[in-house]
Amino acid sequence: MKEKKERKFYHLMSSDQKKSLSYRDMKRRRRVGKIFSEGAFTKPRDFLLGGIVFQHGNMPQHFLLASQWFFTALNMNGNEDYLYDGISSKLLYAYAIDRYFLSTGSKQLFGGQAIYLSETNCWCLGMVEEAFPSEKRLKYLGKTLTSQYKWIEKHHNKNSARLIDELMKD
Repeated sequence: MKEKKERKFYHLMSSDQKKSLSYRDMKRRRRVGKIFSEGAFTKPRDFLLGGIVFQHGNMPQHFLLASQWFFTALNMNGNEDYLYDGISSKLLYAYAIDRYFLSTGSKQLFGGQAIYLSETNCWCLGMVEEAFPSEKRLKYLGKTLTSQYKWIEKHHNKNSARLIDELMKD
């Protein structure tokens, strides 16, 4: 998928590169929105791929729509995880709803969204609602919160994984 490749090193892009990517994203969202409004989303695959485009939006409504479309793909598949090219509707739903909550200043539920802080060279997990049931994290994200911290540390950090709210205390 082109979008995934374009974002692999997003945190290292110049502001001009990010602006160019943002423009391409906006064009994709317009096209997908038009296709959706024409009633052409009829299969789980349509909702999953449309959600992928909107998850890279720039406002909370984009992230909420992406989460709704991922959840629709899941529901259309009899509440079984819908996979397309190895991409999980459950996982994408968890990522998108977390992105939505963080974008509104709320705590995320699943713990699927990390934020890159260039000043500390750190991928930090956004604030997480710890009262959210662990079994739901496992069902959708496929990981516990503790394993998510370890995954971030292993794959993204030279520094240790930290929570944004812990950084605010420093």
